[in-house]
Amino acid sequence: MLIKQKVTLYFRSPILGNIIKVEATSYSTEIGAFAQYPGAVKFSWIPKRARIERGDVQTTFPSLLILDGWGHLDPQGAWEKCEAPLVRRLRRADLGVSSAHRG
Repeated sequence: MLIKQKVTLYFRSPILGNIIKVEATSYSTEIGAFAQYPGAVKFSWIPKRARIERGDVQTTFPSLLILDGWGHLDPQGAWEKCEAPLVRRLRRADLGVSSAHRG
């Protein structure tokens, strides 16, 4: 049964593996058996400005995320360059730990 609520769904595309964003007016979710997968995630939705229900089933690596409301961030495209945040290795001195207190 569909729940009438404005939501944004994010899930991984089975073809390229990129994240798909859908703004929906109604949605439903279910966890159950599908083929040889006992814990498959089945979900359906009605997209914004549409009347026909759509759906998907995720089996091995479910990735469904449902957020309340519309207007959330757009995911990065499959062909866009990944802008990874700068990560640097912290030293013990940066954390205020002296070498005498090593555990």
